Amino acid sequence: MRKLATISLIAIFSIAISSPSHGQEAILRFPRAARGARVSHNIACYRCGESLVALSLPLSRRDQCPKCSADVHVCRMCRHFDPRVPRQCREDGADDVTEKERPNFCDWFVPSDDAFDADRKSEADAAKNALDALFGGSGED
Repeated sequence: MRKLATISLIAIFSIAISSPSHGQEAILRFPRAARGARVSHNIACYRCGESLVALSLPLSRRDQCPKCSADVHVCRMCRHFDPRVPRQCREDGADDVTEKERPNFCDWFVPSDDAFDADRKSEADAAKNALDALFGGSGED
């Protein structure tokens, strides 16, 4: 009887690790952050490149970049995000998220150190400057 209980407990624990729900993966990866401690990381905002070192891991669904106010618990900030694959996600078990720059509840979310793309930002800035020159806008709201 005792051996059966041990095997069942091991099976339940491995199921909990392999199919995270309600942030279990984040808690397993960042146990100190789950208790509110600061964790050192090199994560930068995907939109403006600002360091997110002031934010603690795991990132909350409500966390935003301190510079541009972009939401950071988004697909574009995730290690599994890849625009070259179907659904733009390399994690087969993840739910389909259609808006990649909106906050979501994905349990597979793991912040990426290389989410910021300087080329993409410079292209966006050039397009914005061209529109400002065409319509005489200053770019400020």
